[in-house]
Amino acid sequence: MQMRMVVAGLCGIFMASGCSGSLAPPSTDPTPDLTVDVSLHDGTGGDSTIDGGGPPLLPDSTIDSAPPNPTADSTVDGPVGDTTHDGPVPDSTFDLPPADTTVDTLSPDSYVDAGCQGPPTGEWVKETELMNLIPALQTVRAIAGKGPNDVYVASSGGHIWHRNQGGWVVHSQISPTGNSVYVNSLWIDGPRLFAAGGSLGDGFVGVYENSSWSFQTLIPGTTNDLSEMRAITGVSSSEIYVVGDKEILSYDGSSWSNIVAPGQSMRAAAARGPKDFLFGQGNEIYHFIGGIVQAMPVIKPSTGNITSLWVNGPDTYAGATNAPGGAAIVKFNGTTWAAMSVPSSIDILAIHGRDKNDIFAIGTSSSILHFDGSSWQERWSGSLPQTGIQLESIWIDNSGTVGFAGGSQSQVWRFGRCF
Repeated sequence: MQMRMVVAGLCGIFMASGCSGSLAPPSTDPTPDLTVDVSLHDGTGGDSTIDGGGPPLLPDSTIDSAPPNPTADSTVDGPVGDTTHDGPVPDSTFDLPPADTTVDTLSPDSYVDAGCQGPPTGEWVKETELMNLIPALQTVRAIAGKGPNDVYVASSGGHIWHRNQGGWVVHSQISPTGNSVYVNSLWIDGPRLFAAGGSLGDGFVGVYENSSWSFQTLIPGTTNDLSEMRAITGVSSSEIYVVGDKEILSYDGSSWSNIVAPGQSMRAAAARGPKDFLFGQGNEIYHFIGGIVQAMPVIKPSTGNITSLWVNGPDTYAGATNAPGGAAIVKFNGTTWAAMSVPSSIDILAIHGRDKNDIFAIGTSSSILHFDGSSWQERWSGSLPQTGIQLESIWIDNSGTVGFAGGSQSQVWRFGRCF
């Protein structure tokens, strides 16, 4: 099973320079994408049942598109991207764009397509279609996808956006704790979309299924509120794990249970297989296997937090903040951990990739790093047209030709390349 993250960027999916495309206002979709039963509260994945209390659900909307580009390749499934991060108190709530009942036609370039577009090294461009929908000054902390035409993006204020074959549309806005919330992590399995996050010390986990959300806001078996949940991971919709500021939850497909945590400040999680996942707690990495949590003999990469974990086969990559002397990325080969040489001093906030020879890491200072199997390169460090952006979430599909990265100031960038 391939782990999908957030913790984890074609005129199609990424409009390269010279491409054009426009997005019509979202229109109401009579058949929303997913359904949710929920019961969690962080960002590590899982669904659960929660007492809601938020504003009314806005249905997912869809936009018709023009016939696909005849030169476009077929879509490619990809691992779920997922990322988790610390952040300030969420923004105040925003109104969603009004639903549009009119049907507009999009140009072929305006829907996501895994066609061969962009240079071999790839390029990042603003995803203006989505940025036109996201309210100003929000933070995009979570991105998850199953393929280039099935991608979810979450911004502060509880907004969730979905890209289908017709383009970007409003999926829903959630407020399970009664406050404006951050969605820190997204995870997808089949028809279910899992979300985790929180605000002001309270957290939630949610599951979207059969056109509705259900939420878990209490520690299972207690009347105590969950802390803010930070990261979701899983093997399937019947084996989900979520880590948060104080708790670790597991989901078996019907109910949530509590796993005793070794401490506080869990920020990242990545499943390696059935009953086997890793998570970061402070600047240490722990291993849950066979129902037991144990510390791993890993070098501590920094004095900050482990912010991101990504698994590819036997290998695991971890990113951290506050590393002395440079960005901190460490690799586990199934036996031992070793520090990787990274030519940057940024805080690493998210890692995701296609395989061990094609990995991306993002973080502060508008930086996007790339690993080609032999070395990390600051290929796009500080070179995004908009500087001063803190990138916090990234998802790359299995083909390696399509991806998205999001962060502060309502910024979303898309990646495209041709092999």
